[in-house]
This record gives sequence, C-alpha cells and structure tokens, in this order.
Amino acid sequence: MIFNSYTSTIFSTSITCMNQLKCDNNIEIAFIGYSNVGKSSMINFLTNQHKLARVSKTPGSTRTINFFKIAKKKYLVDLPGYGYSNFSQNLKNTLKKLIIKYLIYRKSLKAVVLLVDIRRSFRKEDYTIINILNKKNLPILITLTKSDKFSKSIRERKMFKIKKECLLIHKKVSVILFSSTLHLGIFDVKNFLSTYYNT
Repeated sequence: MIFNSYTSTIFSTSITCMNQLKCDNNIEIAFIGYSNVGKSSMINFLTNQHKLARVSKTPGSTRTINFFKIAKKKYLVDLPGYGYSNFSQNLKNTLKKLIIKYLIYRKSLKAVVLLVDIRRSFRKEDYTIINILNKKNLPILITLTKSDKFSKSIRERKMFKIKKECLLIHKKVSVILFSSTLHLGIFDVKNFLSTYYNT
C-alpha cells in the first residue's frame, strides 16, 4: 500500500522509558527537532488533524515519546523537543537519555525527519542526532521550517548551504524547505515517509 494520505492516523501510546516498548518489529519513522521548531504543527498538517499532536507556544510541551498509528505495524513517532531551557537539569538529562536510547537501540526505527528552523544555524543537539543516525546508517530528511520567513532566493541559498554541510556528515541525507503557510515541502515529506513505510 502506498501512503499518500495520513488522515486516518490515530494516537497509539506514549512512553517515558524504553522498557515500556515491547514490540520491536514495526516500521517507525521519527520526527525530532528543537522545541518550538514546528514539529507538532507539521504532524497535524501532514495528517490534516488539527489536534492530533499537541501544539503549544511553550517550548518543551512534548515530554514523552508519542506513537501515532498510520496502518498495521506502521507508526509515526513524535520525539520530545530538545533545547527546553525552562526545564530542570534533571528533566533535561532524562529526556536527552530517552531520545538517544530510542535512536540507538530501537530496531523498528527506519528513518528520521529532523526539523531545523531555517532562521538558525545547526546547533549542538542537531549535530548529535545526525552523527548517531550516521553511525546507524539511517536516512534523514532535514526539513527547514519557517521557510516562509524568507524570499524564495534566500531560502534556496540557505537550503543549498545546509545540504552541502550535511553531506559532509551523513551521506543518506536530504534537505527540503518546509512551510505549512505556503504549503511548501509537504509532498516531499509524504514521499519520504512512503519510501520507508513501503520497504
């Protein structure tokens, strides 16, 4: 089955530790990025469901790993955002360990969508994620969110620069522009998901 529509996606479960995950023979594609980068908005836009993933103006609202069922044994995974400055150090460390453990040890993980705010450069945590996925040889789709904040020529220059930089770190990486306001990049995201949900 080729997935062109994700409107039937439903929430499945949330976890706070890896021990809560029993089955490891699904196909999972994870969404990850800094807090307030637009991760929940992208998931809701992709599925055409305004309240599927929680959207908040407060960074760090996602404090669990959330699983959304696309079809039988196929899941979209919403990972906690990183860079949540208002959290305690203990909570920051707990969430960081949870994210890293999922990325390293989860066999069901087949690909990752990494969201990066086009207005900012890559930061430490972004490089950490890319390096982990490079070691696992997992493909990444880097989506440059907030792309509507720049003119077409500027955002395309930024995309080219970032893609060139990323390919030095990880060979299985694609970079696209994304804006729900302009409906920019949504078909690229769907094509990426379909590629790995149908492998």
